[in-house]
Amino acid sequence: MNIRDNLMLAAGKVKARGKRAMIVPLIFILLTSLLAVLNVINAPSVIDKIIISENSNRLSEPLDPSEYMEADVTFLLDRDGGSSLYYAGIDQKVSCVEVSFNAPLEKDTDIQLVYRLSKKDVAGGATDTVLKKGERALTFLVPERVYEQYRVDISDETLTPVLSVSDEYSIVYREGITYDAFLFALILDLVFIVGWLLWIVAGNKCSVRLDIKRVCRNVGVVLAAIAVSAGAEWIISRIIGADFIVFRWAFIAAALLVVLALIKFRGNAEKLFLAISLTVGLMMAIVFPIGQVTWDEVVHHFYAVKQSYFGDAYVTMAERNAGSIAQEDYFDSDTRKPLVDEKNAEYALGYDNMWHKNYLRSYINVGHMPSGLFLYIGRAMGLPFSLLFIFGRFANVLVYALIVYFAIRKLKTGKYILAVIALMPTALFLASNYGYDYWVTAFMMLGFVYYFDELRRPQERLQLKNLLIMVGSFVLALGPKPIYFPLLCILYFIGKQKFETQRLHRLYIVFVTLAMLFAVMSFVLPYLLSTGGLEGDVRGGGDVNTAEQIKYILAHPLEYAQTLWEFTKLYFSFSYLSGTITFFAYLDFGFSATIPFVLLFLVVFTDRDEIDRLNTGIRVKSYVTLACLFTMILVFTCLYITYTPLGLKEINGVQPRYILPVAFPFLMVLGSSRIRNTMNKILYSELVFGIMSFVLMCTVWYACVGRYT
Repeated sequence: MNIRDNLMLAAGKVKARGKRAMIVPLIFILLTSLLAVLNVINAPSVIDKIIISENSNRLSEPLDPSEYMEADVTFLLDRDGGSSLYYAGIDQKVSCVEVSFNAPLEKDTDIQLVYRLSKKDVAGGATDTVLKKGERALTFLVPERVYEQYRVDISDETLTPVLSVSDEYSIVYREGITYDAFLFALILDLVFIVGWLLWIVAGNKCSVRLDIKRVCRNVGVVLAAIAVSAGAEWIISRIIGADFIVFRWAFIAAALLVVLALIKFRGNAEKLFLAISLTVGLMMAIVFPIGQVTWDEVVHHFYAVKQSYFGDAYVTMAERNAGSIAQEDYFDSDTRKPLVDEKNAEYALGYDNMWHKNYLRSYINVGHMPSGLFLYIGRAMGLPFSLLFIFGRFANVLVYALIVYFAIRKLKTGKYILAVIALMPTALFLASNYGYDYWVTAFMMLGFVYYFDELRRPQERLQLKNLLIMVGSFVLALGPKPIYFPLLCILYFIGKQKFETQRLHRLYIVFVTLAMLFAVMSFVLPYLLSTGGLEGDVRGGGDVNTAEQIKYILAHPLEYAQTLWEFTKLYFSFSYLSGTITFFAYLDFGFSATIPFVLLFLVVFTDRDEIDRLNTGIRVKSYVTLACLFTMILVFTCLYITYTPLGLKEINGVQPRYILPVAFPFLMVLGSSRIRNTMNKILYSELVFGIMSFVLMCTVWYACVGRYT
């Protein structure tokens, strides 16, 4: 059958469904159109011009850089060919900074303003923009504070700006509307329609039947649990003589809903996982402080904001300074409300800057797209910044929970191995904040689940649907972290007997190879196309030199092998890997990691059946283990090159969480099919999920909720 015949067949299927096939897309288009209109109405206004007060204070000439910003790093501006100038602040509050030049500029110039409360304050703030040719000044809004110092980065080293600061300014807003929200809605419509047509062509039903009574009953139970928990928090706050704390209320509600889920879904691994991960994950997204909670969360929020627009992103002062709220101030009820009110006011002030969107990074930023979509919806709802930030986190929880749910449902055995890994407090912590680790882990799990399912059916043909889901999951997982590409090598070990002809097997090999090359090139091309050559991560320090580090490894292979061996032993120790279990980054450790670690060990050897003999044999163990080990060694080497100072006898920057994407495949082949679990399945399920729920809730309490006052 040729392409034309396939298209005709597809058109016939769509036509056969008639009007029913068009209802859902029409409803979706109406909803996205409504969202676009609400975005225009409810989103902050665009600032056209900021006029600083005539009574502003002009700062002194640039000072010796050795006396300022001793712990500072470059944020957003490429300093190659540019310069950094330092200025001392004044002893009064400042909310507006003007950077001006003596004459109009002869070309577009990148400018970044860095402002610091004190010399050693590296958590201050920064904002950057482009001053267009012919202009001579631009004005930045900053949080109203007393700043001890400023730094101005300029892409043209021949220019020396004059800084003026003040706490008074006026704003001129841009008239008219922007059409970005409608373009964003159009993209959503196109993606949905294509997906809907593929769904129908695949022979699936175009209607969904809902049990209204069951839905209403479940919603009623959830609302009742929320109401009961509110009463419980009111009683607790009166007993201990404290204020009613919303975050503690959310924790109590989650605990009650988890207990109800353990009762209702007992024995059903996938439904238990979905209920617990959604309940606890959404609660975590609510109770965690706004700003820098997990690793580089402010940077990931920055990319999520970019993905919430079709074109260049409009940003407010609150979004530019999302990480400026100190955790201890957020936990304290006396300082939390003023800080939140200030952020909401900064957001309502309007868009004062734009972030350029690079469409070539779309594949790399695919993990930020769900958060971007929710930020888009949140703006349409008119949410203040404090709620918008939390609402964006919800997307990651939903995607993580749903992807892993479908993975667990697909498994015949190993359901509890996957569930325990996915419910590790650190894994769910990553999914309830801005980032892409959740995306990599979830889609890796789904891809490996489909792979192991094919190994268990060696005589059955590999269906096109399963092939696309399996390879597609790996490709999606590798977008943000292509360094894991060696894991795709296991796909070459699917036997020829899974294909009807040798030609189809060869096509499969080509398809897998192209998928791997696509992922690898997304990792390599940025280095090859970089005008600055091989650059290291500035967070590793000034002694990082990627090119020289590669030369060092090639010149001293045995010395590097020794360094790699010593670090590998350290990394795979319990003390190091405990950071994968109950570690909450900047919130520190919560509950003990021993209990979930022991539970995982027991589940690996008890969640087995006779069918596992096909994916726990020596051959499968060997190549899966080698693929996982080689991948981790590649991760170590990459960070040694890009993050570790030249010639150092240790490897910096390797986080324990980097093992999460390879944990499931390694542990899945570790056990034996000869072990028989004779325990009652419902009791086994309740024990596994009950223990993980207990560990999750204790970790959240110790690391976060228990610190609120």
